[in-house]
Amino acid sequence: MLAALLATVALAAPALAANHIKVQGAEFDLCIDNTDGKEVAGNPLQVWKCYTGSSNQAWNFSDTGKYPTTFKLGDSNLCMGVQQSPLADGAPVVLMDCAAGYDHTTWSAPNGRICLLGTNYCLQLDDDCAHDGTKLKVMTLSTSPSQLWDVKEPAYE
Repeated sequence: MLAALLATVALAAPALAANHIKVQGAEFDLCIDNTDGKEVAGNPLQVWKCYTGSSNQAWNFSDTGKYPTTFKLGDSNLCMGVQQSPLADGAPVVLMDCAAGYDHTTWSAPNGRICLLGTNYCLQLDDDCAHDGTKLKVMTLSTSPSQLWDVKEPAYE
């Protein structure tokens, strides 16, 4: 009975490519997650309990050096980014069209932080308390533990 249930679950789970990563808070056991699984531009990103094989937490990346610099949701055309321009503290992190040529979809990863390339704005929790559903924003680079992230390869482990 259990074997049949596990086989059904395995068939229902989407296959994740080996180059998919998940991004987990260094100080909390939550991963960057696509809110409600909505694959639409403008959908806010949040943190949620890390799940093995979750397509809401699987990020494909382009690696232009030591660190991944573009975080693309699975095999979609949607990237992690910030729509707000000009940038300011508290700007929400959302899904954006990767092909649209937006400036705010390229990231660097200095010292465990994920910052918009060429800026001092880094990915951070929208709340000092990490819990399922906490939204993401960018804030000026700081020593806040809510700006520390670990990249886990592959996303299905």
